[in-house]
Amino acid sequence: MDFRAILAAQLEIPPNKLVLLNKGLSTQKYLVQDLGQIDNLNSLAYLESPVLLRVYTRQSHGKTFLDVAKREMWVLENMVENAEVVYPRFIGQIVGEDYIANAVSWLEGKVPNNLDVAVNAWLRFKDSAKSFPVDSTHLPDHWKIVSHSFENLISLLGNMGLTKEKEQVEQIREKFIRKQHLVNACLIHGDFHLYNLIECEDGRIGIIDWEYVTIGNPFFDLLYSILYDYGLQNQTVQSFFVKRLEFASNHGVSGLDAQKLKYLGAIIFLLMAVWFFQRYGKTKREHN
Repeated sequence: MDFRAILAAQLEIPPNKLVLLNKGLSTQKYLVQDLGQIDNLNSLAYLESPVLLRVYTRQSHGKTFLDVAKREMWVLENMVENAEVVYPRFIGQIVGEDYIANAVSWLEGKVPNNLDVAVNAWLRFKDSAKSFPVDSTHLPDHWKIVSHSFENLISLLGNMGLTKEKEQVEQIREKFIRKQHLVNACLIHGDFHLYNLIECEDGRIGIIDWEYVTIGNPFFDLLYSILYDYGLQNQTVQSFFVKRLEFASNHGVSGLDAQKLKYLGAIIFLLMAVWFFQRYGKTKREHN
């Protein structure tokens, strides 16, 4: 569903002022320019920069769509930018019966095209994330989400009669659960990859799209960005996986030895496939 007309009516502006950007895996995004003085986005400020409307719907996010939007709002209201990292500024919300749109400031710049930028951005973000208040009343536990995904995968394999594969995933899940107490959890982005980073004109790195923010292992963000598919179609999964883990090792990321890197990387790669298939089942849109 195209929400352009609905949002334009709420903002009392012509629909042609809303530009539908390329759809992600779930959220619809509209760029709005020249809003000027507004009083229906919980803000009376004059908006000189473009505004991005991020639309969450019952169809795309299920019954939790309101909670997802509120998490993004809460984090962006509390994140503090610094000399190295900048975040979108939360402006306000448009709320409907089956949708909610978060209005955030647009970050000018370009999407980076190499993984070195992702690693450097993660190092910058990790330091500031550690000082962010870990508040379980606002943010979910990432490991509970991961465990739930494991349960879904185990159930699927069982229904398909793949007993051996089901037992293998169960063993991975048990190891995963046993080791979680060893991790110092902090704020993590949850969808940290190059397409959610912006090289801003002032030299800072912008981090956008916060719908999957949780409390969890900071190394998840790092490995997720490295293992994210920026061209998997042209090579085998095994080749892709090995090359990306070598990249991570060569960057000498401290705090994670080679064995843990391989273990956590394998889990992330597995979960990526599960999540993308689940999202495709809801939206019927391909992703990478």
